[in-house]
This record gives sequence, C-alpha cells and structure tokens, in this order.
Amino acid sequence: MSATPPLLDPLFLTHNRQSHLSLEDEIQKLKETIRQQGDLPHTTIKEQLELLNDLAQFPLGQFLIQNKGLNGLWTDYILMHAKRGRVTDKPLSTLEDFMLNRAPTVLATQERFGIFQEELQKRCQNGVTLASIPCGLMSDLLTLDTTDCELLGIDIDKESLEKVSCDRVITIEGDAWTTPLPHQVDVITSNGLNIYEPDETRVIELYRQFYDNLKPGGTLITSFLTPPPALSSDSEWILDKINPEDARLQKVIFADILAATWQVYRTSEETTRQLEIAGFHEIEIIKGKAGIFPTVIAHKLF
Repeated sequence: MSATPPLLDPLFLTHNRQSHLSLEDEIQKLKETIRQQGDLPHTTIKEQLELLNDLAQFPLGQFLIQNKGLNGLWTDYILMHAKRGRVTDKPLSTLEDFMLNRAPTVLATQERFGIFQEELQKRCQNGVTLASIPCGLMSDLLTLDTTDCELLGIDIDKESLEKVSCDRVITIEGDAWTTPLPHQVDVITSNGLNIYEPDETRVIELYRQFYDNLKPGGTLITSFLTPPPALSSDSEWILDKINPEDARLQKVIFADILAATWQVYRTSEETTRQLEIAGFHEIEIIKGKAGIFPTVIAHKLF
C-alpha cells in the first residue's frame, strides 16, 4: 500500500470536509468526469448520469456527492436502518431503497454491526470498561445492556459527539491515532477507519494505539473490507450469496460515480499479519454470510 500525503484535516479520511464546492458544483464536476471517462464495460454514460441525478434527490445521496464518505450521523443512519426502519413518513426513493436494503456492502455492514453487537454483549459484565473508536453516535454500545459498564468514546467529528445523549458516556474529541484514553480498557470496538486508510504503516500504528489502550487480557473487536473479485484473485467474497446485478450497480454508484473514499480493501491474511505486528494474539475472523465485511476479534495477552 502506498503512503498517503499529509492531511490538512483528519476528517478527510472519512468525509471530505476540504471540499468547499456547492452541491450543484459537485454534481457538475462529477458529470464532467463521467463524460470524460466514457462508457465502461459494465455501465454507460447515460446510466451513470441518471444515477447521479437520482442520488441528488435525497439527503444521503447529497451528502455522499459532496463528501465521498460518511460521517457518524450517516453511518448510524445506515447501520440502524435494518433495526428501526424508515425514520420519516416520506417513502424511500428507488435508489435510496437499493442503497439501504440491497447494496451488498451495505448489507454486509449491517450484518457486521449485528455481529459486533453479539460479541460486545458477551463481554458486558459488571465493571467492564468498553471504548468505541471512532464512536460516532455510540450506537454500537448504547444499544447494548451496559448498565454496570463504563463507556468511553473517541471521535474527531464534533457534530457526532454532540448527538451522544447519555450521562454514562465519556466522549473525547480527538484523532484515533494520537488521542489516548484516560485509562486502559477491557474492550475496544472499532469500525470504519482502516477502510479509508491505504497506508499499511498507519493502519498498524492504529492497531498499536488500540493495543496500548487495552488492559492485559483485553479484546479488540474490529473489521475490514475484503477486495471484490474484479480487483483481486484473492477475493474472499462468497459469490453465491451475492446478487451479481446488485454488486454491479453498487460498483457503478460508489466506485465509478462517487469514487467513495472508503474503498480500501485487505484480505484476512493481510489483516491478521497487521494485527500480529501490532502485538495482538489469538486472532479470530468471522467472515459473515458473503465474506465482504468480516469481523475480527483479537486479544492482548496477560
């Protein structure tokens, strides 16, 4: 993996706050790119322009057009959709329905969230301290029975932290790579950083930060995106669990039109090696139904 250039704003990793263009200007910029690259083997200029127009009709699509990634609020919106459904009376558009209910990576993300919930709840015993990094709206922990647990969260997105409404939670505004927790914890849960970071050295540094913030015997629960078949012969996708047309449409929207910034893929072998370099042991990988967004459980030895 090649190193990334210095970032003026760490929020660039997950949602591009460096862009000062209006929605209309971003749309025009994307249209120009679509026309310049021409028809592709799996899609046409016409289809891409129609999809871009559809994206601009609803708030999630508008945010993605302008930011190319997700902040804590929109991540929560996608994750919790499978549990709580539509949050307004306005019906979903055809495209937003696809993005929330059919896109293979989104389905894998929602499944991954459920696996995290199961694994975290097992560890919510009396006196346990859990930390979410980045924490977003803290839904990963606040939807659990954590009555007798201490909850901590780190996130660089102040807007998300302001939405966390729970007196039992200690939230810290800061960069996950450099912001220490007030003390070591029993469990760290982390999703959504490594899929934006192509620099392997920085990913290992992130895992080392997690390792240092864990108590001896502590557990890290994290995840990673595996490469799709079109990008790697080492793809771990379980193709008979994935609708090929949905996978194609997902690629057109997120890769070809938006060039979304979360498309950093790693294999199970690469992720295991990175965690081992950071000091972790007894690494378990839960692949999920389609092998797209596996969960990792890694331990710090006593």
